[in-house]
Amino acid sequence: MKYNFNDYKNWVHPEELRNFEKEARSFVYTKKGKIRKHLLNDIKDINTNPDPERFIDAQVKKFQSAHRIHNYMKFRAYRELPDVQEEERYQFTPQWFFKSFMKGCYKFFGIECCDCCGRIVRDTQNPEAYSRFVEHEKRMKGPTVH
Repeated sequence: MKYNFNDYKNWVHPEELRNFEKEARSFVYTKKGKIRKHLLNDIKDINTNPDPERFIDAQVKKFQSAHRIHNYMKFRAYRELPDVQEEERYQFTPQWFFKSFMKGCYKFFGIECCDCCGRIVRDTQNPEAYSRFVEHEKRMKGPTVH
């Protein structure tokens, strides 16, 4: 299955995505537009290309993936536990998934994610639910959160 990030941007509110990218840029660049090279040197140690734009792009993709995983897990939790109250059924946030990516964790409840961009590779615990989720995404006509 080919994965196109433009197809899944809908899971993140556009303003939230812009704010995240702005924060990532201010992390990498100074106010005068110079690169904070000492930060990029540290990045080399975690298998990321030290190119600042590629680093920012990778972070944005992981942020998008964290939101997609969050929505998939809500979908899966509803299908697996339909009789449980929503607030008891699922309690994670996109930020929890993103922070997990930053700590090097790319497996969640049977979901395996790509370690470079965070996209879902497969769901080993409930592959049928993931197939249904992908079909649901394909049928969506417009944005999901705005």
